[in-house]
Amino acid sequence: MAKADLLIKNGCVIDPYNHVHAVQNIAVTKGRIADASLYEDADQVIDAKGCIVCPGLIDFHTHVAIPACEMAVDPNLVSFSVGVTTIVDAGSTGTSTYAFFRKYQEYVPVRIKAMLNVAPEGLITLRHHENADPKCWDRDKIHEIFDRYSDNVFGLKVRCDTRMLDGLGISPLLEAIKLAEEIGCPVICHTTSPPVPMEILVDYFRPGDVFTHIYHGTGYTILDSTGEVHTQMMIAQKNGVLYDASNGYKNFSIKVARKAIESGLLPDIISTDVIRRSAFADSGNVVSLPFLMSKYLAFGMSIDDIIRAVTATPAQRIGMLHDIGTLELGSIADLTILRLVDKPVIFRDLNGETYPGQKLFRPELTIKDGSIMFRQIDF
Repeated sequence: MAKADLLIKNGCVIDPYNHVHAVQNIAVTKGRIADASLYEDADQVIDAKGCIVCPGLIDFHTHVAIPACEMAVDPNLVSFSVGVTTIVDAGSTGTSTYAFFRKYQEYVPVRIKAMLNVAPEGLITLRHHENADPKCWDRDKIHEIFDRYSDNVFGLKVRCDTRMLDGLGISPLLEAIKLAEEIGCPVICHTTSPPVPMEILVDYFRPGDVFTHIYHGTGYTILDSTGEVHTQMMIAQKNGVLYDASNGYKNFSIKVARKAIESGLLPDIISTDVIRRSAFADSGNVVSLPFLMSKYLAFGMSIDDIIRAVTATPAQRIGMLHDIGTLELGSIADLTILRLVDKPVIFRDLNGETYPGQKLFRPELTIKDGSIMFRQIDF
């Protein structure tokens, strides 16, 4: 029998898209997932006994455009060492700054996809918010970027936050949706302190659009005056609107998240919204994607639902499902090996709320395109 390039044995393979949750072997040849039954040996054999083997993790909401965004974090710091093989930048750049970021991506080993901010300057500075006024958008150049860089840009990012709308109300969201209809792409909307109640705002979203910071606790939230989840939020999710947890340094409320999950409103996507300030910070807040996965495990989500939220669902939204986000035969060999370790931990938010956890997902090995990019020192 032929030798594989890489053979991962004895791991608990979890591939939610294909409904796989079983101890089995995974083979890799020429950078692709191969049929392990055809190989008895490999150039490199990895014993994953006691570990989870899953598709490479996808962090759907980050800020890594360091040439054009002063709060951005180096993508090399928040990728392979934490099991992430694909990073999505959430609108750090707009029409005036995207070109710098696109060129930078050529020199970064982690796979990067991008949302384009509707504001020309994107999130270039922390000194002030981006200009949300649709009159200032460069619509022609937005079309040009989507046409030219369709391999990288997949959606329009807009913020719907009263603190930076200056009386514009929901007009930026409505204009972004019109523009997205012309382009044929999703809208990804930042929704903290929205100008209208969340159950009204969500009615404007189309199937496939992404509602970020779903568990935020600022201004109008997904909870009504009695503390229950608005029924309309449930209906919108069933109709195809995607909810991204996108934790962020200050865009998450334990109280809101716990109530939502208890009520059955699970996140479709779990992401970090990581910036320089929050990467690996000892705050119990963001830290890394596996840390946040551990938080949702403590909240009661199943391991399969958690892994789906960081693999198949974001892969589908960025247009790469069947290439990544799954371990089906022929897919790109992006894999993450995780160990679930017993470790008491306190999860926190900036409202002073805490919640205890007992287990953490620990990255042991990260593989991208069939090559090992990170190995834990004792694995």
